[in-house]
This record gives sequence, C-alpha cells and structure tokens, in this order.
Amino acid sequence: MAKQAQLVKQEGGPPPANPDDLDALLREHAGEGVSTDAADNLVPQIRVLQPLSPEVTAGKAAAGDFQLPDRVIKGSEGLWFQPCWRDNIWLEFTPRDRGGGFVGAHAFSGFDPSGNAIAPQGSRRQGAFGHVMAATGNDVAHYSQWSGLMWDAPGRALEHVINFSKSGHTIQKKWNTKALQADRFPDGRSQALFAHVYHLTTYQTRNAKGTWYLIEVGPAVLIKSPEAAEVVGDQLQALRVAIALASAFKNREKVAAQDVGGDASVDDSEVM
Repeated sequence: MAKQAQLVKQEGGPPPANPDDLDALLREHAGEGVSTDAADNLVPQIRVLQPLSPEVTAGKAAAGDFQLPDRVIKGSEGLWFQPCWRDNIWLEFTPRDRGGGFVGAHAFSGFDPSGNAIAPQGSRRQGAFGHVMAATGNDVAHYSQWSGLMWDAPGRALEHVINFSKSGHTIQKKWNTKALQADRFPDGRSQALFAHVYHLTTYQTRNAKGTWYLIEVGPAVLIKSPEAAEVVGDQLQALRVAIALASAFKNREKVAAQDVGGDASVDDSEVM
C-alpha cells in the first residue's frame, strides 16, 4: 500500500516560506490538472421557482423566488445581472407520465421566415410552445440561454445562465429590444450586450391553466454610469470580465449547465 505523503516536522516548526518562491512555483505550474474542456466548465443556472417547483412544495422557498445553486433570492428583492452572451438550444425531456427527466440537447439551426425556431429533425409540434420527437415520444422545447454575471456585491461577480422557454421567450425578446435601443452611440450603433447591468425581479401572471412567475427586467444601466459603479465596483474590470465570459461562450469554452430535473411538457403554470 502506498505511503501517504507527510509534511516534514521540524523542531520548533518549519521556517516561513518565501512568498516570492511560492509565487514563482505556482506560476510555473499554472493550469496543471485543471480541465479547460467545455464539458467540465458548466455555468450554473438561475431559475425562477414556480408554484409546483420541488423547492416550493417542500416549503424551502416561495414561488417567484430566484433559485441559485447555493441559495434563494427573494423575487421581490431581485438581483443585478450583466448579460454577456445569448444562445439558443433545443432540450429534450422524458414526459412526466414516464418519469420525466433531462435526456439531451439538440443543436439550434435557426429561425424560419415567420420567426419561429426551426425544430429538430424528426420532431413534430405539440401544444403552443413544444414539440415531440416522433421516434421516442420525448418532449423537446426551444430555450434561449442568457449567460452573464450576477453581481453579488461590488467587485464580486458570479457566472450564471438564465434560461427562457415557452412564454418566457416574450420576456427575453423584450429584454433584447431594450439592450438594442439603450444608450446608442452617436452614429446609431447599439452598445454591446454586456455594456449594461439590469436589476431583475419577478412578477406573477395567470391564465386559465393557473398562475406562474416571470422575470421583470429593470432599466438598462450603462456600465460607465455612477449607478453601475455602485453595483459592480471597478467598472473597467467588470467590463473586462464580461468580455472574457462572452468570448468563452462564443468559442464554446464554457457551456450552460442543464436543469436535469426539468420537463419540457409541463405548462407555464408549472415552469417558465
């Protein structure tokens, strides 16, 4: 059996290490053992909890709250988000009556002339928003994924992804329009997506099927404004981090973590 590595114990304790030597050694081995594969660099989601979400039915949170991997943020209090990159994807799920659960992802191939997302090959439309795979009977749904930085405090940004599906597409389209029109350059060009931060809260809506919650996107706050400085701290550094994250998603160096507990067949009253 291999011996466990042990630190050499010296009488009176070891002498303090030279910080410069430590720094040099760490730099010499920078990145060793850390995977740069996209599959190992999954960016977690921010979800809006719905009345039938497990966290809500278990009494751990309230409908309309934001669910992060490590905590819950009240939907009425909201959070600050700096979007950096937008992408589209089709996600496939086993129907709920067969146990539910995430199956896999399908590449996005664009929109048709009417502006509708082109469904994966071998699928057919089912319901107002979803499709079903003819061969397996699994449900597939179009998701718009907004990757960005959730500003926890000035100088502290956490990478997250917000998924929009079903009626949530209306929200993300309005958000994109807001970003497109905000603080245009004198020559009419739009700012980059990461040029603004937004305060996100949630609101309740309903139809004949029930009640659910959607994201309310606040005004676009230009990154160089005093208000943005109160959110992000060092504005130049915040912009650099955002540009780097956008590049990582553009080059597929990072991908969004999928909600393996999702179900593309459920109604809007159950999930956004």
